Amino acid sequence: MLKLIFLVKKIGYKEARVIARFLEQNNSITELNLFDNEIRFFGAIYIISLSLEKNHTLRKLKLAYNKLGGNGAVSIGLGLKENKTLKELDFSSKNIGAKGAAIGLGEALKQNGSLKELGLECNKIVNQRTCMVVWF
Repeated sequence: MLKLIFLVKKIGYKEARVIARFLEQNNSITELNLFDNEIRFFGAIYIISLSLEKNHTLRKLKLAYNKLGGNGAVSIGLGLKENKTLKELDFSSKNIGAKGAAIGLGEALKQNGSLKELGLECNKIVNQRTCMVVWF
């Protein structure tokens, strides 16, 4: 089991693209921790298009305290639809809001049977529709 950890760095979309391409070709990384790296929407696009959709060894993805927002959650959700190996996703403190939770993650969870733990703490999920996401 190998972990790739980038804590409190500034990862832009170019750096996220490099990380995602590395994960696409790597068969030994099981955990990616990108806690508090100021990753935004375009970084999320690279993460989903190259790593979540194509990597078959990643089990844990920690994206807490980045700046992905609702659109980033929708992008990550697209990757989750295709991913069959990810077990834990930490999406804490993203301010993903109701749209990101319901549309992005909620729809993805209908098709993803592998995810067992989803961290959504400190997000602005306020209505009953988005609370259904928790009951996947």
